Amino acid sequence: MTSKFSSYFQQTKRTYSFARESFALAQGKTEIKKLLPYVASATIASMISRRSYNFISLVWGVFRYVTQSERRRFSREGQRLASRGQLGPIALELRNIAAFRSYVKFWIEALVALVNDQARIDLDLTIAGADAVTDWLSTGKGAILATAHLGNPDWAGYAISSHIRTLTAIFAPLKPPIFEKWLLHFRTIRGMESIMLTDGSVARNVIEAINAGKLVAMACDFDIAGTALGVEFFSKVVPIASGPATISLRTKTPIFPGACFMTPEHGHFAKFLEPIFPSQAEGDTISEKILHLTQLVATALEGAIEAAPEQWHVVVPIPTEG
Repeated sequence: MTSKFSSYFQQTKRTYSFARESFALAQGKTEIKKLLPYVASATIASMISRRSYNFISLVWGVFRYVTQSERRRFSREGQRLASRGQLGPIALELRNIAAFRSYVKFWIEALVALVNDQARIDLDLTIAGADAVTDWLSTGKGAILATAHLGNPDWAGYAISSHIRTLTAIFAPLKPPIFEKWLLHFRTIRGMESIMLTDGSVARNVIEAINAGKLVAMACDFDIAGTALGVEFFSKVVPIASGPATISLRTKTPIFPGACFMTPEHGHFAKFLEPIFPSQAEGDTISEKILHLTQLVATALEGAIEAAPEQWHVVVPIPTEG
C-alpha cells in the first residue's frame, strides 16, 4: 500500500510540474486555451491505467474512422497497398479500423512519454539489432536512421537519445504553433534534437548533424519534402523519399532502416534492420545510384510494415502506379 501511494504521489508531483512547465511556454490567454487540451490529455493519460489505453483507442479510433472521411480514404489505400490488394472489402475495412485505433494509441503513448521519466520509457522498450549501429557510431561518425510512420517512433527516439546517441529527427510543422512549440520543447528535454522541414537548409543541417556524429532519423514513406523517387513498394511504383540515399552518398554514411512497434502488452519493440552502405549503390550516374539506394530502403521498410501493417499510420495520399 505504501509503495503504491508513493508511486502515485510521485506521478502526481511529476504531472503537476509538467503542467506548470507547459503553460509557462504559452504567451497570453489565447495560447493557453489552445494548449490546454494537449496538456490535459497528456496529464490524464499519464495518470490512468495503461490497460485502459486499448478501450480509449478503440472508442476514439472508431469515432475518427467514422467522422474523418478523407483520412479514412487515405488510410484505406495505405492498407490496400500494404496487403498488395489481397484483402476483401470487409477485411480491408476491419484493417483500416485497426489502423485508426493504432494511430490513437500512438498519440496517447506519445503524450504520456512527455510526462513520464526516462526510467519508465526504458522499462517499456526492447531494442534489437542495435549492435551494428552502436559499433558504427562508436567510431565518432554519424549515421542515418530510415524509418516510416509505423508504430511509435517517438518512444524509441527518446530511448535511443538516452542510451545510444542523440537522435536528430526531421520535424514537419504542426498546428497550432503553440502545440508545435510545446512538443519540441519536451522532445528536447528528452534528448531529441529537431530539424524543421520548413527550414530552407534542411539538407545542410542534416549533413552537419551527421558530421557531428549524430544519428539522424528520416521518415521515407511519405513525400512530404517533394524529393521522392518512384520505386517498387508492395508491388507498386510508389514515391519514396530519396533524402537518405542522397545524404548517404554525400557523406559516405550508412543507412540503418528501423521501426518501433507497439506490443499488445503496452510495451514497445524497436528493431534496427541490416544497414545499407553507400558502396552498395549500383549505377553509372549519381541519379542511378540514388535510385538504387532508395529502392533498398523501400524494400527494407516494406518488410517492417508487413510485420504490423495495422500500425502503419497513413495520413496523406500515397500515389501509386502499376
